[in-house]
Amino acid sequence: MLRFLKRPGGLDFPVLLSFAYDRFRHLQFVRTGSEVGILRDFLSFDDPSSPLYGRSVLEITLPRFTQEQSIDFLKKGFSEIGMMVSDGLIERAVSKLDGIVGWLTAFGYRCYVQQTASEEVLESVLSQARQMIYEEIQEIIRYSENFKYVLKALAQGASTWKSIKEGAEFLSRKRMTDTSFNRLLTNLVRMGYVEKVPLNGYKLIDPIVADVARAL
Repeated sequence: MLRFLKRPGGLDFPVLLSFAYDRFRHLQFVRTGSEVGILRDFLSFDDPSSPLYGRSVLEITLPRFTQEQSIDFLKKGFSEIGMMVSDGLIERAVSKLDGIVGWLTAFGYRCYVQQTASEEVLESVLSQARQMIYEEIQEIIRYSENFKYVLKALAQGASTWKSIKEGAEFLSRKRMTDTSFNRLLTNLVRMGYVEKVPLNGYKLIDPIVADVARAL
């Protein structure tokens, strides 16, 4: 949202960060988010025209956990708070939440707050996650309804540039130029919804996003 503040009479946040960086030696900033591409574009550390160009920055990337890492993450977390949780429930949670650290953490935290680990808690986390993602996607669709059709095509199994474009055109019942479609797909990658995979393929990063997109 900070990038939208840069307008006539608005706040240029990178300029503010640069000002603070140069003058306040003991002040540090932490920017975090899932839209990695947009975050990098916003800060523009490698752009000579950016006020933040050349500034020292430590970038920490937290990739999606593997199934084994996700199970280990939940087991160790529950152990730290003294909760006994069955392997079966942990494995079901991982199968539905995949290796998305945020959702795994939300599940563990909800169990801690309610002092119980159950299928009901897992379903409540999934329900909240779906609602959150639905609202995020609705915001994206405000800019272009075609985002919905690209997401639906991906959720329905399209994985190559051509098949995603054809699927989106079929769902929208209208043609898209290569340029406009490529812009949509590129933006979804920048926003962290889609990732590139080997052999020039694409897929939705989050299985909950896929569930929501299928129902749009």
